[in-house]
Amino acid sequence: MLKIRYRFIIQTFIKNPDAIIGIFLFIFAKKITLTTKHLFSSLPQQQRINEIDILKGLVISLMILSHTLHFFTKSTFIGDKIILISKLTSFSCFVFCFGFACWKAYVDKAIPPRKKIFLTAAKIYTAYIISGCSYRLFVDKSLTFEESINIFLFIDIPGYSEFLVFYFFIAIIIGLLATKIKAWMQSKKALIITLLIVLTSFLLPSKSDFIPIIGVLFRGVKFPYFPVIPYLPIFIYGMYCAKNNVFPNFRFLKISIATIIVFALLIQVDIFRLKRFPPNPVWLTLCICFVNIFIFTIHKFFKISLENKLIQKLSQNFASIGYNTLFCFLGSNILIFILSNYIEFEKYTLIGSLFVWILIMLILHYFHTIQNPKKIVSVNT
Repeated sequence: MLKIRYRFIIQTFIKNPDAIIGIFLFIFAKKITLTTKHLFSSLPQQQRINEIDILKGLVISLMILSHTLHFFTKSTFIGDKIILISKLTSFSCFVFCFGFACWKAYVDKAIPPRKKIFLTAAKIYTAYIISGCSYRLFVDKSLTFEESINIFLFIDIPGYSEFLVFYFFIAIIIGLLATKIKAWMQSKKALIITLLIVLTSFLLPSKSDFIPIIGVLFRGVKFPYFPVIPYLPIFIYGMYCAKNNVFPNFRFLKISIATIIVFALLIQVDIFRLKRFPPNPVWLTLCICFVNIFIFTIHKFFKISLENKLIQKLSQNFASIGYNTLFCFLGSNILIFILSNYIEFEKYTLIGSLFVWILIMLILHYFHTIQNPKKIVSVNT
């Protein structure tokens, strides 16, 4: 009986070589990205800002749901709205969190830990390579040696891997200029100059990315870039909040909600245009507004969790996911890309895709539960 089972497993793998490659890629992804060392690991436990972990956990869960719906669900009103909210919140919230974490762990140090910074950059770059090659292999089914080299050199930036390029370049910049960035954050003149550079980037022609690196840094249409310069204000906003140990207050929440309502009305009557690739000022303004709403909500949610055991348990689960977002993102990409070989594109209903999402989250949960953060500590303690 045991021999029959083993024979069945072997025959299954022989018939589906993609599954074998996918499993090895997933295990390799786990080895390089799943870690007990946190970006805040150099901080004492009482200084850990765990609201950021919770926010990252919530946002990565939403992003994985959005990717699952995009791959496996027919277009529905609810599904489309979930995908739109994810597009407006996921990347921008991660940029804020990355700015917050970089200030706490790297920039606000007498001697920046450049070795750790470049190690972080190397992990992000490796994750990008794995994700990009997996997309070409499992989704496009066209991974050649030349295509692999193009991915390595950012000549080709495959789908669902683009925003890792943003974090890689930001990490490199932080590693090279950490000391200067700390001084620059104290100068209003430097911040004004940065804002002018950001505004100037919107004046560049959309098709200026004759080489992809221009698209990565500024804007372009060759790939769905998440360009460094246009999204820089959100990263700086995260560093500012970390530097001053503050989160958006109720006044910011009201302004953000009012801005979203006004912009939504202006978009409906075609006065404003909402464009994600390349991002326009309207898109980035709405992203910042949603960042404020999410952070304010998570901050209040965290305070409630200190008094409610059920909500505290939920917070700890999200914090656990947020503790290992790189693994969750890369692992979910690999799983979705593999499943795309066995599930027809846009085949499932919304409920069917929710089951696929739950399955993916359970697999990821199995691998990272033993790495849960310790006791969650409030920002106010």
